[in-house]
Amino acid sequence: MRLRSRFGVGVALALVAAGSFAGGVSAQQPQPRVVRVTGQGRIAAPPDVAVLAIGATVLRDRPDEAFDRVESLIAALTARMRANGVAERDTITSDIGLTREFRTPPRAPDGSQPAAVFVGWRAQHFLSIRLRDFPRLGRDVSDAVATLEEAGEVRGISFAVENVDTLIEQARDAAARDARQKAERIAARLGFRLGGVVQVSETSATAPTARAATPSPAPAAFAAAPITGGDQVISVTLEVQFEIVQEP
Repeated sequence: MRLRSRFGVGVALALVAAGSFAGGVSAQQPQPRVVRVTGQGRIAAPPDVAVLAIGATVLRDRPDEAFDRVESLIAALTARMRANGVAERDTITSDIGLTREFRTPPRAPDGSQPAAVFVGWRAQHFLSIRLRDFPRLGRDVSDAVATLEEAGEVRGISFAVENVDTLIEQARDAAARDARQKAERIAARLGFRLGGVVQVSETSATAPTARAATPSPAPAAFAAAPITGGDQVISVTLEVQFEIVQEP
């Protein structure tokens, strides 16, 4: 896996005089002089999983007809994905429903609004399918769309790094190094020596997954389309206070 480490640049400096006090602290307990810095670590890595949001929606006169048609299409889609090598655990139902659908007629010549007209029962069933074989990603999407026929709808494809624990640790190490380096440079410029850590807090987050809402084109269009995930960035930010000591 290709990794790139990048660092943030923001620095917040706070020097607290030896005689200053926090609320509720007695005069016999002076607060240490500190330098406060922000350390950032970012690790970029290519995604290892694509999540296809796809399903079927059907309108019929009767609820059982609508539901049965949708379920037969989803069963066919699931079987097609199994044949393509997608594991059962990687296919998850994300949305299923059966509702009555109405149509609002245009206004009458006198400006009044006629009552909504019942047009049928709308059944829908959507899946989140995790695709791990990137070289055949376009073909898998194309097969899925073809299987669902005219009822198919693709809501989008998102990309992610599935196992981020190792990347978060690397980003945390990078943030800690960044914070210490900044504090050491500041202390040296002001004629102080850096002491121990007084306080530290962490905020970690991954970049939002890249997502594109994609309508259902002809299956051949997906097979030929270049679907790329770019890089996913995992970042950790540390707010660190170091004690500073006057050089002798």
